[in-house]
Amino acid sequence: MPDVREFQLVVDEAEQAARAGDFARAAERLREALGLQEASLGVAHPSLASTLNNLAVVSETLGRYDDAERFYR
Repeated sequence: MPDVREFQLVVDEAEQAARAGDFARAAERLREALGLQEASLGVAHPSLASTLNNLAVVSETLGRYDDAERFYR
């Protein structure tokens, strides 16, 4: 089971990347965070909603509209 601290570290790195304008890196880190959550909580756990929403926003910012729509759903 992934460590909660590991998940938070990855999310913090994604936030730092987004603040720096490196949205590609932010998306990469958010995808990693999502994988950690899915592995520990399951793919249908409500806690994934925040990570999915953040990933959708970053995808939309990058012009990856199909990805953004999938993550929003």
